[in-house]
Amino acid sequence: MSCVPAATPALPATYKAAHRRAAGARQAAPVAWRPSRRPCRRAGVTPPAAAANDESEVAVFRFTLGSDAADAMVPRVVGGVGAALLVLNHILGEAPSDAQLRAEALGAALAAAAIVTPSIEQRLKELQPGRGRQAAASSVAGATSVFALQPGLADGTKQDLAWASYALLRNTNICGLAACWEGRPVLARGLLAVPGGAASGGKGEAAAAAVLGALGGEAWQAAVAAAAGGQLYCPDRGAMEKAGAAAWPGVPEGAESLLAQPLLPFDDADSSGIGSSSGGAAPRGVLLLLSERPRALSSKERAWAAAVAAKLHAALSQAP
Repeated sequence: MSCVPAATPALPATYKAAHRRAAGARQAAPVAWRPSRRPCRRAGVTPPAAAANDESEVAVFRFTLGSDAADAMVPRVVGGVGAALLVLNHILGEAPSDAQLRAEALGAALAAAAIVTPSIEQRLKELQPGRGRQAAASSVAGATSVFALQPGLADGTKQDLAWASYALLRNTNICGLAACWEGRPVLARGLLAVPGGAASGGKGEAAAAAVLGALGGEAWQAAVAAAAGGQLYCPDRGAMEKAGAAAWPGVPEGAESLLAQPLLPFDDADSSGIGSSSGGAAPRGVLLLLSERPRALSSKERAWAAAVAAKLHAALSQAP
C-alpha cells in the first residue's frame, strides 16, 4: 500500500494578489536608520556621570574656639584635669592594687601626651617645608601697618617692589618686610616699627617718604654688613639679640624671627640658593623679612626669598 501525499489546497486569487503587493511594498520602501538610545561604551571606560556618582562626598567638621591659642589650650586643660584626678584617686586609695597602679601609669602617660600634643604639632608645622602661609597676626607689639615705596623710582620698579612684597607676605609666614638699596630704604610693607609716628597720618608720596625717612639711618649699614657674608637667619628672639638685629630699622618688639637676605644678582647666588657675596660683588642692599612667630621660615621659603631678592636686584639695578 503506497502513501500518496495529500494535495495542497489552492489559495484564493485575491489572497495571492494581496501577498504580492505586500512583498513589493517591503522591497521598495527604504530602510529608515534609527539611532540606538544605548550609549556607546568602550571597554574599561566609565562615563563621567557614572564616575561622578561613584565618588564619595566627605565633609570634615572641625571643632574650634575661634583661635589657635584657645584650641591649643583644650587638650592641655583636659590633660591637666586628668592628671589631677589621677593624683587625687591615688591619695584617697588605701592600698592600691597592681591593676590600679598600671591604670594610673597609663592615665598619666595619656595626660602627658595631651599636654604636649599642641607643642609637638606646632613644631611639626615649623619643620615641614613649604607649608605656605598660616594664620596671619592682626597686630604685633610695637608695630604699625604701613606700605611705602620710594617716590623717585620708576613705575616699573615700583610694580616689581609691590609684586615682591605682596608675594612674600601672601605665601610665607612673615608679618612685614623692608628693603634698602645703596644706603636708602626703598620699600616698607606690613607690620613694622615706624618711629616718630610717621605712619599715623597722610597719604600719597609724602606719607611714603615720611615712613621711609623714619626707617632710614645708619642702622641699615649694620644690616647690610651682617648680610654681606650671605643670608642671615635668626630663628628666635635670642638669635636676634645675639646678632644685634633687634636694633635694626623696622624691627618691632613683637618680632620673634628675622631673615636678612642680601640683594645680589643670580650669578652670585650659591648652589643652595641663599646667596653669598664671598668671591663676588658686595651686596648693594638687603631685604629684611620679619615674623611674629619663631622659626617661621623653612629652608625652601628662605631659598625662595633669595630668588625674589635677586629679581629685586635686577629691577633696582636698572632704575635711574
